[in-house]
Amino acid sequence: MLESEYMKGPIKYIVVTGATGGIGMCIVRKAIQNGYVVIATSHKKTGLMKIKKEFGKNNIITYQLNLENPRTFQNFTKFVKKIGSIQWLINAAGYIDMNESPHSSKYSEMRKTFLINTESTIILIYEMLPLIKGKGGVINISSTASIWGNSQYPIYSASKAALNVFSRSLAKSFEKTALQMLTICPGPTNTPMREKLAKDSINHQDPSIIGEAILQFILKKTDYKNGDVVIIRDGRESLYSSLTD
Repeated sequence: MLESEYMKGPIKYIVVTGATGGIGMCIVRKAIQNGYVVIATSHKKTGLMKIKKEFGKNNIITYQLNLENPRTFQNFTKFVKKIGSIQWLINAAGYIDMNESPHSSKYSEMRKTFLINTESTIILIYEMLPLIKGKGGVINISSTASIWGNSQYPIYSASKAALNVFSRSLAKSFEKTALQMLTICPGPTNTPMREKLAKDSINHQDPSIIGEAILQFILKKTDYKNGDVVIIRDGRESLYSSLTD
């Protein structure tokens, strides 16, 4: 859709990657409930059709984006430019190799893990930064595995750790601007991805907790600031590190 078809006032747009996933869906829901229009991306066409039907075309704009193919990002950037500026880019997409083990990992899967969790996320951030206007910025969904490591999934842990370092480094360049960079590290969370990894996923924290924490940050209702890395585990938030550490 073009900007003229949506702009009937000071509409604020948020891009959410991985919008059809457990955490991504909660972020989309929270944002829409609070008056934002979401540009939702996913590689899953059926999932995008489902959320568009649920939230309505006036609240959500969908775009099928494959993070395994960064060459398509320029087309997505052109698409967003037609809509207008955005306030936030929220990177909720992620990938984990279910067959990864601490003793071996296929190179193709290792490459895919870093491509989706690290490289493509970084490229997309650089593509979107010129389009972020106002007091907005970037929020990356990482993992507590990026901090302490997961003995079963060392490659996944490393890919998220690299994203953390990039986020903190880039945040330093935002210090004299209105832009903000926040990194959220959820602990075990009851999502479809987690269900494939652990039989006790139902006992873990609800993904809506992550969505609410992000909403509070973008609404300026928390004390978190640019460069912070926040752990959300067992439903509780804690500041792990900041640029002043």
